[in-house]
Amino acid sequence: MIDIIVPTYNRPGDIERFVTEIRKQSFADYRVYIVDDHGDEPIVQLIPEDEHFSYTRLDSNKGQAYARNVAIAKGAGDIIVSLDDDAWFEKEDGLAEIAGYFKQYPKLGCLMFDVRAPEEKSLSTIHQLQDGQLIGSHITCGCAYSRAALEQIGGFAGHLHSGAEEADVTMQLIREDYEIRFAKKIPVFHNYTPGNRSKRWYRMLRFNTTRNDLLIAAMRYPAGKLLPYMLGKYLSHVRFSFSKKRDPLMAGLYTIAALPAALWMLPAALKRRNPISSHQFKDWLKTRW
Repeated sequence: MIDIIVPTYNRPGDIERFVTEIRKQSFADYRVYIVDDHGDEPIVQLIPEDEHFSYTRLDSNKGQAYARNVAIAKGAGDIIVSLDDDAWFEKEDGLAEIAGYFKQYPKLGCLMFDVRAPEEKSLSTIHQLQDGQLIGSHITCGCAYSRAALEQIGGFAGHLHSGAEEADVTMQLIREDYEIRFAKKIPVFHNYTPGNRSKRWYRMLRFNTTRNDLLIAAMRYPAGKLLPYMLGKYLSHVRFSFSKKRDPLMAGLYTIAALPAALWMLPAALKRRNPISSHQFKDWLKTRW
């Protein structure tokens, strides 16, 4: 049994396409848990009324991390596939391939699919990744988790709302000695074109990602690496935002504003602090993207 968790927010067209694509899979023992993060209008009418689909609408907007936790709690499958509402398998045997990886690698906590976007090459091409390779990063638009691993780490950090929340999951899986591996045999298309989204969306993306990266470092990095890497991360985000052609001034200002927001949330983050070891940190630096 495979659970598929899909958070969504104000993208009914994407959900319709997602349902069409997931139904093409040859593997039949799955259930999709779609969690509507309180979009403007309910989308229940777009969800098929059969044993393969479940729809939940949250009573307020709580972010992707929280929505994924709701979906995880509703399922019972040993394997949890995470897909965005605008992502789908490029081959009809995509779901069928997943279980083999978890059987082959007993310590596998996360399996990263070979994702590609309309304006980008596949991850295997960009990062020169081989099938089954150990990696130190993953993205939730197309991956699979061991339920036992996710339950051991307590799922996603709901207080992060959205933006870089998978980086926190990466750190926690590493801390518990789970592996993250790459699945070149499972291509996924992510219909993600940032340039087509609003400036408001882009500014909040820069704000949330910067803030959350700093909080994740505070919660998960070894003490000796904490301050230099937090500073480095912040400066890297600022440089990135101001150097891009899209909305550089406002995106840069939103990125700068993420620092006081992170400092405001820092005491609570430090209470959640459970870092990886220095040895694990060194190994992670060698395998991250």
